[in-house]
Amino acid sequence: MDAMLPFTKNTMAWRVNMEPVIALGGGRALLLQVMHPAIAAGVEDHSTFASDPFRRGFRTADIMLKLAFGDAPTSQHQADVLRKMHARVNGEMPNGRRYDALDPDLLLWVWATLVDASLLMYEAGVRSLTDDERERYYEEQKQIAYACGVPQGGCPESYADFRGYFDEVVATKLRVTQTARRVAFAGAHPPLPRPLRATIGAIGTLFTAGLLPAELREPLGYRWTASRDRLLRATFATSRVVVRMTPRPLRYLPNRYLIKRKTPLGWWSGRPIAFPDELSVA
Repeated sequence: MDAMLPFTKNTMAWRVNMEPVIALGGGRALLLQVMHPAIAAGVEDHSTFASDPFRRGFRTADIMLKLAFGDAPTSQHQADVLRKMHARVNGEMPNGRRYDALDPDLLLWVWATLVDASLLMYEAGVRSLTDDERERYYEEQKQIAYACGVPQGGCPESYADFRGYFDEVVATKLRVTQTARRVAFAGAHPPLPRPLRATIGAIGTLFTAGLLPAELREPLGYRWTASRDRLLRATFATSRVVVRMTPRPLRYLPNRYLIKRKTPLGWWSGRPIAFPDELSVA
């Protein structure tokens, strides 16, 4: 593993990804991942998504945090865990094409959605970055891609190249898959006790729908209005104020706790979500 991992406190990766607001971009990242047909097929065939849709998200977040910021043995262990997990995920898509989670193109896209969501959330909810800071962050994140199995040199060269690659995938390769519709539905109807379900669902939907490219909202069943857009903007403005008023060590405390935990943070699991028939995609 590259000596740059795990990241230290003087890196842009530490400054960006230790902010707790970054977690609110998880819905966008996950939906963009499962709108790729090959990734959607792997999720459908090899996960317990329908019975416990949020456990995968928590486990992924735990692995990535420890890979990036744990001590050296922990970071290496998480890289090994990821590769072993991916080695078991392969099969055939509905159109007859094969998929393999170790495919460098698929690994690159999953990594790209996380880089994109992290930068988007940081600049919206914390502060704007300079071009140099953005480039430094991107260069550091390449080490995560390589640790996850992307071949050395397999990432777009510069951040500008990355944006071009990202926009091209969104425009040409993503589709409204049944898995994506289920992810969107699950985010709005989390398996929580009834008093929390509507509130958490509404918050998750606000961020996920608001952060998605506009052309993808309606196909996924999201209804976006001017009032919701104003609410999202006001929420980000409030977040920036809270960040300025809260000492950095206090803001970083939740993620530092998660990194030190031996196991991922649990999630309340109720009954499996009953997905409506109309979510099916022919």
